[in-house]
Amino acid sequence: MPLPFTLQHESEFLSRGFELSPAHDPNEAILSYCRRYPDDQVLTVTLSIGLEPKVHVSMSNGSVPFSVVEMENVTDMAFQSWHGERTLRFYFSRPEGITDLRVHYEPEPKVYVSVLA
Repeated sequence: MPLPFTLQHESEFLSRGFELSPAHDPNEAILSYCRRYPDDQVLTVTLSIGLEPKVHVSMSNGSVPFSVVEMENVTDMAFQSWHGERTLRFYFSRPEGITDLRVHYEPEPKVYVSVLA
């Protein structure tokens, strides 16, 4: 079954300072990338590309997560750049409203989520 959107190639993540995370398992349809920061923060982006594509984003300090977002119905994703900040933006098919998920990865990690009904 074809995916409802085009995945970014692994090299797109690696060229932007991400590395494969321990959860990365293409045989199980799980693509996971992490990016480490000097202050011991780790940003992890995991895509489950099964029947209902979903994204799981976590930020942790060492091995302790302090922010986790998981959303289903991913329809598209794109690397973008705004005013010196680099982001990975996700788009969703949600009949109940508009959903925006932006994962800022440079210069510092941040996650922005907005759901408008």
